[in-house]
Amino acid sequence: MPDNISQNLMAVYEFLKANFFGYFFVAGDGLFLPGYFLWSAVLFLVFYVFLSSRLKSRKNISNTQPTLNIKQTRREIIFSITSSIIFGITDLVIFVAIGKFFKVYNPTSGIGDTLWLIASVPLLFIMHDTFFYWSHRAMHHPKIFRHVHKLHHLSKATTPFTAISFHPIEAVIEGSWYVIPTIIFGFHPIAFLIFTLGQTFHTVFNHLGYEPFLKGFTKHPILGIKTTPTHHSMHHEKVGGNYGLYFTFWDRLMGTEFKDYHQRFEELTN
Repeated sequence: MPDNISQNLMAVYEFLKANFFGYFFVAGDGLFLPGYFLWSAVLFLVFYVFLSSRLKSRKNISNTQPTLNIKQTRREIIFSITSSIIFGITDLVIFVAIGKFFKVYNPTSGIGDTLWLIASVPLLFIMHDTFFYWSHRAMHHPKIFRHVHKLHHLSKATTPFTAISFHPIEAVIEGSWYVIPTIIFGFHPIAFLIFTLGQTFHTVFNHLGYEPFLKGFTKHPILGIKTTPTHHSMHHEKVGGNYGLYFTFWDRLMGTEFKDYHQRFEELTN
């Protein structure tokens, strides 16, 4: 019996590994949880332990706690683990349900596919940012916010452990954003893996609670389209604005960027 179970598990593993979203599930989500806690721990040690006194002036105004709040951190870690598990289950369910509709590109079959592999990585970030902005704004509707997104906003003072402390419903929404883009465009697992690693770091970094960027960054014509920890800390503090994840252009276009964002940034980086 144990041999049969082992053989069946290996057969399932090989089947998943041989298919696009199965591969992404094994490689991407398998790295997400340890990667998330690795980045969280590293950034916390750097900013909250080793450099905390030196970077005191760069601590966001909304983040007034000198060390971790144990109750908040416990809640964030529990819901972060839950979110990571839901991300993995969501990927697996989507793969089994509609995996036959997804396109796969082999980057070794020609220069065109190789170029698409390279171009698809920034495209993934742009598409995810667009999805995140609008779904994020929708979750701030009062009837939705109090039942779903409020859990994430219980952390008024953000730390690296706040990043994916989501309500399970929000985790499902955030974990399934890629379905339509992948059906339409098709992405290689390597592109998704690079995106997942970058997304993980950026999400943790955005909740840092300190501002590491240099003075003038937000007003730069090119660099300024990138969000900063201050941008997202202000969202947790004031709630009704600064919805963007990676970029600021949707907030600028829709008039949802806080008017004092640049002033707050300059005060912290003086």
